Amino acid sequence: MSCYQGKILWIDLEKKKSETTTVPKEWYKKYIGGEGFATKLLYDNLKPKTDPLGKNNLLVLSPGPLTGSIVPCSSRMSVGFRSPLTGTIGMANVGGFLGPMIKKTGHDLIVVSGKAASPTYIYIKDSQVEFKDARAIWGMDTTVTEEMIRKELNNEKAIMATIGVAGEKMVKFASVITDGKRAAARGGPGAVMGSKNLKAIAFYGSSNIKASDKEKMQDLARETRKDLKNNYLTEEVLKPYSTVAVLQPTSALGLLATKNWQHSSFHAADKIGTEAFYEKLIVRNETCHACPVVCKRTTEIPEGKYAGEKGSGPEFEGLASFGAKCGVDDLYSVTMANYLCNRLGMDVISVGQIIATVMEWYEKGIVNKQVTNNLEINFGNGDAMIEMVKNIGNREGFGDVLAEGSIQAANKVGGEARSYIMHSKGMELPVFDVRASDGRAISYLTSERGACHLRPTAPATPKGAIQYEEPELDLNGVSALKSQNKKWVKSLKEYFLSANMLGVCIFTVAGMAVKPSSMVTLYNVASGENIQLNDLLKSSERVINLQRMFNSREGFNRNDDTLPEKLLKEPTKEGVLKGQVLNKDEILDEYYELMGWDKETGLPFNEKLEELDLL
Repeated sequence: MSCYQGKILWIDLEKKKSETTTVPKEWYKKYIGGEGFATKLLYDNLKPKTDPLGKNNLLVLSPGPLTGSIVPCSSRMSVGFRSPLTGTIGMANVGGFLGPMIKKTGHDLIVVSGKAASPTYIYIKDSQVEFKDARAIWGMDTTVTEEMIRKELNNEKAIMATIGVAGEKMVKFASVITDGKRAAARGGPGAVMGSKNLKAIAFYGSSNIKASDKEKMQDLARETRKDLKNNYLTEEVLKPYSTVAVLQPTSALGLLATKNWQHSSFHAADKIGTEAFYEKLIVRNETCHACPVVCKRTTEIPEGKYAGEKGSGPEFEGLASFGAKCGVDDLYSVTMANYLCNRLGMDVISVGQIIATVMEWYEKGIVNKQVTNNLEINFGNGDAMIEMVKNIGNREGFGDVLAEGSIQAANKVGGEARSYIMHSKGMELPVFDVRASDGRAISYLTSERGACHLRPTAPATPKGAIQYEEPELDLNGVSALKSQNKKWVKSLKEYFLSANMLGVCIFTVAGMAVKPSSMVTLYNVASGENIQLNDLLKSSERVINLQRMFNSREGFNRNDDTLPEKLLKEPTKEGVLKGQVLNKDEILDEYYELMGWDKETGLPFNEKLEELDLL
């Protein structure tokens, strides 16, 4: 198994001890790596009903078998835990250079348990684990934290996972930040670190990341770069413009959640879209490990009250969350809100959605200035939005209520507040309006971590909605829009998940730049295995079902596969599918049947579990 390191590093913060075990051999074929390994480890080692913010919750860092290799776009890794936001399995994903460095320390998995007696950070240098005093950096933002740790370690090449103030204060959607700008965000992994008094984990490794056939891997990597260069999404949209280029087409098609989902198109999309982004901001390209697409952007605000502020992004979700959802058309305010989320360590999707909800509460008279820290937080008010970001991250005033997540905040506010929260399983919805896409609706409805923007996805581009034409997955001109047989959703969801398991970027599969058979070949040459495409998809299906079983023992069932009434009863007001609503039960029945799940409970039949070797 050449591309694997074969080791799991277990770290107990309470006892300040660590030990190394070997990865069980059967995991390689059955769970592949990345999100697959993280899921299996959590299922086997985390007791049901474990307090997500208690010392017994686990934080699992899990690169994939291709992470850190010469395969293009092989930067990704998964972060697993029980989510403090949803109570479900928590699974976040991040790129950059953290996953490759973890692999270079000689490990396939890092597992953190317990709670330190005082603020602590961990330094992992190859096989050595050191527990360091973090009291001097407790309270620092994520960028300063990285700078101070590198200085203390005298190692500018150390790569780390850090939390900001939001993680320390256990904001339920706090993120883990790496490189000061990339976020493993969804579900609250930063809150889990904060609950453990863990400020950061720094990594530096010298181990090689091998391939079974080095020369063939080099040839395949060259071919994969050609595939990415010949793909419209990666070469003509993401490379020159980043994900920013998705915003205006999404709005034009009527797929962009606007003003807390009251609309599906943002009238001022051009003010925060591609042309404005590159004209108004100072923009620099940035990449992840082994990535020829280079879709990341760092920016600086050149003028106005935020002149000189700089950071990463915003990307599509940040622009849309703070822009369209909040009705804010000032690009500088939207950008500053994004910077603050990275510094405080918070998920931009959850923060933007929660603030949009508060804006509608304010508009409807459910809350007033006496509640909102004296902020006139109406739609379009960028200054109030930024102040509320700070209040949430620091748990100040009403921000302390909002830091608990949409459901708990609405319960605290009372009255009709719950009618306006937009979530699935307690996780705030991303910005794609699912009333126009049964496929994206299924992802929001049934995603085991809560509302998921990663699989399956069919983004809008300047040419319109992506059309999936891939015979290997039996995809025949499938679009993001309504509505084909749900069979395509199953195969696409499994292929998207395989990217998270292998440790490659979702953009390699989002526009079908890399054919499924090519992905299998890359894995086989890296690992020395000889699996087929069906084996890879079956592994993905196994992980989906295992995550479903994890949630089942936490009390989740079909009743939790739902969406807000606003999406089920109120039709879209704009776009190519104006007037659409979701028929949730019809969608679920058809999808459950394809998955081999009981239509009454939403849980896998025993026959399906036996087929997947999960019984």
